[in-house]
Amino acid sequence: MGTAIQIEGLSYSYHDGTQALNDLRLTIQEGESVGLIGPNGAGKSTFLLHLNGSISNTAGNTVMIHGLPVIRRNLKEIRRLVGIVFQDPEDQLFSPSVFEDVAFGPLNLGYSGEELHARVHRALSAVGIPGHLEHHLAHHLSFGEKRRVAIATVLAMDAQILALDEPSSNLDPEGRRTLIDLLKGLPHTKLIATHDLEMALEICERVVLLDKGRVVADGPTECLLQDADLMRSHRLEVPLSLKLGRRRLVEAGVQD
Repeated sequence: MGTAIQIEGLSYSYHDGTQALNDLRLTIQEGESVGLIGPNGAGKSTFLLHLNGSISNTAGNTVMIHGLPVIRRNLKEIRRLVGIVFQDPEDQLFSPSVFEDVAFGPLNLGYSGEELHARVHRALSAVGIPGHLEHHLAHHLSFGEKRRVAIATVLAMDAQILALDEPSSNLDPEGRRTLIDLLKGLPHTKLIATHDLEMALEICERVVLLDKGRVVADGPTECLLQDADLMRSHRLEVPLSLKLGRRRLVEAGVQD
């Protein structure tokens, strides 16, 4: 298993001088599912945008994707490898039909004809969007369907890494469950920025806690999320399922 993402000393400041990322260092292996957690303003979304060069860094080799530095000459391949799924799917869906939204990336890679249609159909099938919806306007779909179509747009490009920004936000319980089951079934390397810590528990074997643009904790999901002092010190809470699990152990007389 190789290295999917290698970050060494990544720093970034907004135009007003606010430091968003500060000497961030992180390694993610191929096939890992990693939750990126932290309070509002921790730098999670800004970090994700560095992965495919949507935000450029000045050092050139501080972000590596499958061994390729995220620099101008590599951006076409980097953006094929890294599929970013935005928090609001309407930022990602802009074509007259679902089919055209999903086909947009492969068209720009030079695919056409039967191969293009096959890629679109495979991607839509992988996210559970039935064929009769492919000629619909994406904005007429439910929010959960829009989210899954947004994921299909990157799957159609054979992305190796899925970088998702708050994927469960604004979903109803059924849509959230459908999304969790979908993501659990995808074999891709996944980096999921989320405040939904229960979802992180289900999908991610590892979480990285980011605050003030730095990695402040990195470890197995359940171990890290049940650390009440750590969570509290970074304006987070232990997930309810872990609190209830611990309470049941205490009530049963089982020691931690």
